Amino acid sequence: MAVIDVPAGVAARVVEFSPFEKSKELLAIGCDNLLSVGTCEFESEANYDEGILSNVTFGGLLDVHHADRVCAMAWSPLSQWGNGPTAIRLSTVGFGGALRYISSDLSETTVKILTGHSGFVNDCTFLQSSEGQLLASVGDDGTCRLWDVEAGVQKMLIKLKSPGMSVCWHPSDPVKLMVSEKIARIRFYDLIAEQPIVSLDAGRVTMMSADWCPVNSMLVGATANENWHVWDLSASSQPIQSGLAHQTMGSQFRWCRQGELLFSTTSTLDKEFKLHHRGHQKVPISMSLTQCGSSSWQCTTPVCGIADGRQIRLFSSEL
Repeated sequence: MAVIDVPAGVAARVVEFSPFEKSKELLAIGCDNLLSVGTCEFESEANYDEGILSNVTFGGLLDVHHADRVCAMAWSPLSQWGNGPTAIRLSTVGFGGALRYISSDLSETTVKILTGHSGFVNDCTFLQSSEGQLLASVGDDGTCRLWDVEAGVQKMLIKLKSPGMSVCWHPSDPVKLMVSEKIARIRFYDLIAEQPIVSLDAGRVTMMSADWCPVNSMLVGATANENWHVWDLSASSQPIQSGLAHQTMGSQFRWCRQGELLFSTTSTLDKEFKLHHRGHQKVPISMSLTQCGSSSWQCTTPVCGIADGRQIRLFSSEL
């Protein structure tokens, strides 16, 4: 395990690695009233299979004042670092319900507020097929909304049956959008027809988070009550695999971006982070935290970061 210290006087709530190759070094840290963006680099001889992470370096690039607590974030595919002009593009969800689009070249920063949701916003994601301009969001108002972030306008409204908890796109299937609802229903929408096409069910439970596996578009994972579930879209609308995530309600499910066997779960109530391996009954990593925030996987290495108060903790495991 390695640790990144966050700026003095603030607590980290959300951590998000950029999932895109041309900005893979970038890491965003969301705090109570601050968004901090920097580069995260691992030593060249880091042994990921043995979980040895030392000399992790976070180089701060940009700090943006945030009017309220950062609750969720999503990177835009227009972000770029290292080759060509620097472009930092991401969206944030604030505790007050505000959805923001932040754009910076490190010399000038702009912030746009996207208004439309009537309640708390739970998640957002950029669609790769839209040339980085289309953002999807879901919230407690029972809607999924699509936005043109450059124009600052809403492009589409999808009414849900209950609060929307997670929203995901897949790079191999960019015209489909996955939306999970609190009533433990996951639906896939065709964005051209604007209609649901596939539905997954977890039973009479409360679903807090779902994720679409980046390396296998047939796999979907979620936390519902105290358990985790995995579905195979080619097999059944019922889970093909389930297990205990936490003793109380699970808060987040995130797939590793390097393989389909690894995923992480968190529990805000238990203040606990776990790294799971679908091929093993034993949980490879389980840790109690001071303050349990969100987790995120780096896109080119099996490294997962978790926001824990004044620190970002980094873990790795064999694929």
